[in-house]
Amino acid sequence: MLISGDFLESIQRIPADQLARIIHEIAPEGNPVGVHLNLSDGDEGEAPWHWRPSRKRKEREIIGPLPSTVRLVVSNLVYIEKKDLPSAMTDCLIRVAAFQNPEFYKAQAMRLSTYGKPRVISCSEVFPEHIGLPRGCMEEVVGVFKSHAVKVEIQDERTTGRKIDVLFHGELRPEQRDASSKCLLTTTAYSVHQRRSERQ
Repeated sequence: MLISGDFLESIQRIPADQLARIIHEIAPEGNPVGVHLNLSDGDEGEAPWHWRPSRKRKEREIIGPLPSTVRLVVSNLVYIEKKDLPSAMTDCLIRVAAFQNPEFYKAQAMRLSTYGKPRVISCSEVFPEHIGLPRGCMEEVVGVFKSHAVKVEIQDERTTGRKIDVLFHGELRPEQRDASSKCLLTTTAYSVHQRRSERQ
C-alpha cells in the first residue's frame, strides 16, 4: 500500500495537551511505555483479554517490612537509599527506569536476528548503597513510595553553577521554549517539596 505525499502533508500535528489527555485515558496510572506496564507475571493468573489497551495492570502491593522514611538525593541522578528496602521494592524502582527496546521488536517482527539487541533497556544504575535513576523518574518514584505509605525526604545536591554576565541574542524554537519552561517548573516543584519536607 502506497501513501501519497499529499496525504502525509495534510496530517496535522497533535497539540501536546491533547496528546497528554489521550495518554492519560490509555494509562491513567502512569507511564505507558515502562516495562513494568506490559511484562506479564507468570503467577498473576490474569486473563490477557482483561488487559487494558496499554496492557497495564494494577501493580501488586509490596508485602514486607518497609521503612517509615526513605531519603532521595537529587544530583545528576535521583539516588535512592537501598537501606531497609525489600528486594521487591528495589526491583520495582529499577523497572521505573526501564523500557522495551524498539529495535529488538522491529528486528523480531522482520524475522531478523536479535543478537546484540537487548529486549529491555534499563537507565538505572545500582550502587553499593543506592539506586540511581534518571531525574525524569522523580515523580513516579515518589508515587511508588506514597502508595506504600513511605514518607519521602528529598535532599537537593544539584550544582547551582556560577552566574556570568551575558546576554542571549538567539531565538528559541517552540519546542525549546517548552522544554525551558518545563525545566523551570520542575526546579520550582522540587524546591517547594523540599521546603515542605523541612517544615515537617
